[in-house]
Amino acid sequence: MNAIALVAGGHALVLALLAAGCQPGPELEPSRIAEPQRRLDSVLGWRVEQDTLIVQAHSNGCTTKDSFDIDIFMAPQSWTAEVELVRREPDRCEAILPQGVTLEWTRAELGVPQSADIRLANPIGR
Repeated sequence: MNAIALVAGGHALVLALLAAGCQPGPELEPSRIAEPQRRLDSVLGWRVEQDTLIVQAHSNGCTTKDSFDIDIFMAPQSWTAEVELVRREPDRCEAILPQGVTLEWTRAELGVPQSADIRLANPIGR
């Protein structure tokens, strides 16, 4: 196949692939082609004490545990649960809280087994 066939458009490419014995794959739904990459909010800090994930989250006065969706990723045979906190909507309150707020989730709330380490994927920063 030459560069002119590629530049001519997708039809030339499909015809060239069919002529070479290749069959096109199934059409993907638009929502599956490219999902937008989520940007994780930074946190002021985090730690795990006993069976609790403790997060120091940025807040303007209205941030609670309900402000976040929680995604947990754990690869098969992995001993680490990677937790992502995704803010549902910005905290539009106007309080000045330089230390943020302390939020806590137990292993039971997160659904993380006792044998797994917990790691927060959100970046740390101001």
